Amino acid sequence: MAGKRRGATPLGAVVRTKGRYILVNGMISNGEWDRAASIQLDPETQIRAKMDRESLFLAIVFEGPRHTGVDLYLKSAGKLRLLHISSATGQKEFRDGQWSEMKWGRNHWGTANIIGHIVKEGKTSPLEPEAFEFQLARAELGRDVEVYLHLKRPEKRFRWVHLRMSRIGGYASL
Repeated sequence: MAGKRRGATPLGAVVRTKGRYILVNGMISNGEWDRAASIQLDPETQIRAKMDRESLFLAIVFEGPRHTGVDLYLKSAGKLRLLHISSATGQKEFRDGQWSEMKWGRNHWGTANIIGHIVKEGKTSPLEPEAFEFQLARAELGRDVEVYLHLKRPEKRFRWVHLRMSRIGGYASL
């Protein structure tokens, strides 16, 4: 595949969303991710993808330890971007050899679930999600997208995953 990043992991076809709409809340509801393309990144982590006319939906699903933060790197349309999710959302872009400042709470390229917190008996604890779910604007992505994940608390990094989106028939290969 021309322009494919060396070491990127390809994933099957992503089908248009049908049936239940994806609620980007970190909880995997019944039927929400049916017919999604998926790949097992390791024995404890899976990535799923679906799309509709406007959005690409990604889920990083935890089948082992749950994580309370993620940096999602997106390389597409000649741009490298980072979406940070923890108890807040942030976005920045790599330009002219350096990262821009993080823009907190300004979701220009998409949105994702944040990590909530609960206070019990005076102690604050994170509400650990089942997954990180993202809704990304396809107009910002172009036809080819590469994704790199850095999960936090506990730390885990993965190889680049290559996404190829085709507007014909609503399919994409990841």
